[in-house]
Amino acid sequence: MESKFDPTAVYTVFIKCRGGDILPEYLLAPKFFGFDFRWNEIKFIAKEISDITRDYKDLKVTIQFTVQNRKAEMMVVPTASSLIIKALNEPQRDRKKVKNVRHNGTITFDDVIDIARLLQPRSMSRQLVGTVKSVLGTCNSVGCLIDGKSPRQVINANHEGTLAVPS
Repeated sequence: MESKFDPTAVYTVFIKCRGGDILPEYLLAPKFFGFDFRWNEIKFIAKEISDITRDYKDLKVTIQFTVQNRKAEMMVVPTASSLIIKALNEPQRDRKKVKNVRHNGTITFDDVIDIARLLQPRSMSRQLVGTVKSVLGTCNSVGCLIDGKSPRQVINANHEGTLAVPS
């Protein structure tokens, strides 16, 4: 026999979506019907996802749901690449027409440190230096520059000690 849903327990659900889009209810239903949500509540969750991800328009983001007693609290958990692309302040593109985009903008090293501080609690590195190196590697894969230099040059300057990362 199947066990009943415990309303007092706290459950965590992660969903990946594109920012600003309204997800169809049939994609959310398998995730939330097990928590005793009704169809109109799932429609409300889909609209709420669109509202909280509006800052990350057309970027892939992860949303963390904390479900307790049939109440879902949503929180956007951005990745390093989405934070970097957001920091580039590039104009909107039509994702159906423009494919495989190399982001050729430039961001400051202070932006990289701010992004690393946001990602530090989820990072596996012990110090901020390791998280900064991880963000610089993501900058390399995205294709942007840091203060006009390639991310590889900034990483080498950090190894040599000419560029200091605050702790």
